[in-house]
Amino acid sequence: LAGDPAGAALGWRRRLRPAREANHSARAAMEHAMTHNRLLATFSGHGGGVTSVAFHPDGERFLTGSDDGIAKLWRLGEAAPLQTFSGHGGGVTSVAFHPDGERFLTGSDDGTAKLWRIGEAEPLETFSGHASPVYSVAFHPGGERFLTGSFDRTAKLWRLDPFLDLPAEEQVRRACAEARAIGVVELSSQDVQRFPILRGAPARPCDSQVVASENAGAATGQ
Repeated sequence: LAGDPAGAALGWRRRLRPAREANHSARAAMEHAMTHNRLLATFSGHGGGVTSVAFHPDGERFLTGSDDGIAKLWRLGEAAPLQTFSGHGGGVTSVAFHPDGERFLTGSDDGTAKLWRIGEAEPLETFSGHASPVYSVAFHPGGERFLTGSFDRTAKLWRLDPFLDLPAEEQVRRACAEARAIGVVELSSQDVQRFPILRGAPARPCDSQVVASENAGAATGQ
C-alpha cells in the first residue's frame, strides 16, 4: 500500500465504511427510541447511582436502591419519595417486594440482606452469611422463603421468621415468652438480634408484658 496511494485510500475507505454505517445505525436507533418510547417521568433524590428498581404489587408504587446505601419508596406521579430506608453499611444493590406488598428486601455491598416493613424506619431483620456483597434478592411466590445471590459465588435460601406474619402485639408476647424460656432477663445486643421486635424497648422489656399476658390468659382460662 505504501507504493499505491490510491489503493491505500480505497482500503481505508473500506475500513471506515462499516464504522460510519454502525454510527448511523446507532443514531437512528436513538432517534427511534426518543420518538416512539416516550419518557414519562424522572425521579431524583439519591446521592449515588441507582442500582435497582422494583414495582410494588399494586403497580402504583416502586422502590429504588442506590450506591448511597439508601432505598426509597416512591409513588407514580409524585416527585418526592414516600419514605427513605437507611441502615446498610454499603450500597444497596438489589430490592424486592414481598408478595404481601407490606414488606421488602434489600441486598447490599455490606454482605447482608435486610427485611423492612413500609411505614417503619428500622429493618425487621438482618440476614448475614455471605462472604462478599449481596447482588440480588428474590422472594418465593409463597412469601415465606427468599433467595440471595452474592459475589462469593453462592446463592442462599432463607426462611422468614413466622413471627413476622403476626400482629405486633402477638410478636412481642411470643418473643417475651421465648426470651423468658431461655433465661433472658435484660436485653444484650445479641438478644436484640434474636428478637428484633424488641429493638428500642427498655432493657427489661418483658417484665410487665409477660405479667400482663399471664393475667390475660388466666382471665380467659387459657
